Amino acid sequence: MSFNVQNFISHISKYNELARADKFEVRIPLPRTVDRKDFGTRELMFQCEAAELPGRNITMIEYRHHAFTERVPHMTNYTDVNLSFYCNNRFEEKKFFDAWLNSMIPTNTGIVQYYRVDNESAYAVDIKIRQYDQMGNRIYNCTLIEAIPTAISPLSLNWGDDGVHRLQVNFAFKKWKTEDITDDITL
Repeated sequence: MSFNVQNFISHISKYNELARADKFEVRIPLPRTVDRKDFGTRELMFQCEAAELPGRNITMIEYRHHAFTERVPHMTNYTDVNLSFYCNNRFEEKKFFDAWLNSMIPTNTGIVQYYRVDNESAYAVDIKIRQYDQMGNRIYNCTLIEAIPTAISPLSLNWGDDGVHRLQVNFAFKKWKTEDITDDITL
């Protein structure tokens, strides 16, 4: 059978359109250990320039039976997520993420702070990433469970560059979930 353009167009039309990468929002709640009354979730949401939906890898192990080898699923690994933020003229984003990292390992002592306080995470938060269609309808919801920033990229300073600063922040997390996938297992 040869390729039929009409079949392709019909297929795409069935779903109205293809998903667009530029229709998203990211909501990062303030961690308990970061006290920033003037800058928080709303400001970060508006200044998040780029985000990633998380990936997931399944590690396989080999099960050997005589001369045959079978690969079976062993465990799930989650890849870190990178977010990029425009920096405002007061560098509030940089100060916010510096304070967050400092709440985990203060630069003056270098001593790791306790992860849990009152049976709640002291510095991990659940980050929500939402994807929208062209009409503004939510089409995908993802939550990074117990996310923490693990790296903040350096910001280059250059007399010959008058561009906007973009702060890259890497997040690790325990796991991710979506409302679009059920946890019910049917075999």
